[in-house]
Amino acid sequence: MALNIGMMRIPLTTRFGELLIENGLASPAQVSLALARQEDLRLQNQHIRIGELLHKECGIDKKAMENLFRTDIFRQILMRLRVLISEEPDLPKALSCIPIHARITAEEPEGLQGEADFQIILPERQDQAFSLCLAFDFRFSDHSTTIDLPEAIDQIKKGIHETMEIPLAEQEQIGLSIENLRSVLSETKNT
Repeated sequence: MALNIGMMRIPLTTRFGELLIENGLASPAQVSLALARQEDLRLQNQHIRIGELLHKECGIDKKAMENLFRTDIFRQILMRLRVLISEEPDLPKALSCIPIHARITAEEPEGLQGEADFQIILPERQDQAFSLCLAFDFRFSDHSTTIDLPEAIDQIKKGIHETMEIPLAEQEQIGLSIENLRSVLSETKNT
């Protein structure tokens, strides 16, 4: 699996079969058989997902597999978002990103679409927070996820300015780039 940030592709850390085995939903033998069966069906131009095969042929609970899959994608998006926040020079280093919920909003033959919700909390201002909602998709063909994390950074910068209403003197103390926030302010006034 891979996570696409803009045009850059970053590999994710787990594969669905491994995830099922690690969490006790399927045995290694069941996953191996399902993968072999999936390959046989693919040669016959039938594209059936491994989860469908495990559900139909092994009786593994479909809802449990979906929840595990959604949770893993959410965890990995959160991990990438936290890294991006920590590396962004215009954001405070101690900014907290708390996972709230991930949901699948659409399922198509080619993949899934979903949304991941987070709560953003400023350092030393835990009483004030704002929400961040990121859309993502997952393509079955190459096991990759696309999400616009640079847009997330822009949303966070705007959220810090609009929601927190932090005076300029305090912005400097917590490490916010004043010039950047001033440009955000002028952009929001123009819209």
